[in-house]
Amino acid sequence: MFQLTSLSPFKGLDHHTVEIQAFPFSIGRHDSADFHMEGAGIWENHALISLNEDGRPVLSICKQASCLLNDGVIQGAHVLKSGDILKIGEIMLRFDLSPCLQRNSLMQEACVYILTGVFIISQFICVYLFLDR
Repeated sequence: MFQLTSLSPFKGLDHHTVEIQAFPFSIGRHDSADFHMEGAGIWENHALISLNEDGRPVLSICKQASCLLNDGVIQGAHVLKSGDILKIGEIMLRFDLSPCLQRNSLMQEACVYILTGVFIISQFICVYLFLDR
């Protein structure tokens, strides 16, 4: 679905990229935050990512905190798009769509090849029977 990728190393984060699995998704210093970050300028409950009625991700910043979105200071709520750069305190993050994973389609491909082979063989049999007469 969506992911946050750290663009700068920082303490308190074990992963370079965090998948956003459920909404609302909290960002901050609090231990219960979905994206836990430590650093200067980061509040306990700094920001929240949720979905609006259109299903688009919305970043909401707490009243006391501030955030840079693509180098512009924002407060309140803003719709996010893939590739947006967030600066929360001293931490830079990139908001992206998660990469699409291809399902394993080996069984379906095998069935298509087998059916195609059966079709081609049946065509040869039909042609052979008609040429014999």
